[in-house]
Amino acid sequence: MRWCVVLTVLCANVVKLQNVVFRGGQCVTCPDSSSLPASRRRLSVSAHTMAANCIFCQICGDNPGGTELLASNEDLVVFRDIKPAAKHHYLVVSREHITDAKALTSAQKPLLQRMIATAEQVLRDQGADMSDTRLGFHWPPFHSISHLHLHAISPTSDMGLMARIVFKQNSWWFVSPEYVMSRL
Repeated sequence: MRWCVVLTVLCANVVKLQNVVFRGGQCVTCPDSSSLPASRRRLSVSAHTMAANCIFCQICGDNPGGTELLASNEDLVVFRDIKPAAKHHYLVVSREHITDAKALTSAQKPLLQRMIATAEQVLRDQGADMSDTRLGFHWPPFHSISHLHLHAISPTSDMGLMARIVFKQNSWWFVSPEYVMSRL
């Protein structure tokens, strides 16, 4: 009975978060791109597609908020999660606007492999305990940002109760990179 209550609370919080962040499919935390000057209305970085109303696309592009990037290359950026579940909690975000892990195709398998390798490298560079890590994706509809991102978390043994639930490996709402790879 207790797990049912916890799951209900978790689902209610995720849905509530999605309703606050997204209304009518539009992100309400991002400015309307038409109100931005032409120099800031950037829709692509090199050959990648971006969504003007997506906060992660903005970080990958112009980065108006000045988010500290721990790693950056042609395909990916890495930065700290704003609500860390552990001492080391990073997001590996694709520069291309892909909605989520479920939307990946077999042609994007190399991108997924680069995301995993980058996550592991950043964890090592930041001094994380590599024997106590968790990598994973929130599985639709259980995500608050509709932009592909991989969570890299360490040490998992330090996560609190809610973080253990939200980032529970291979649950309905949080899946491993291996699971995503098996679906491609």
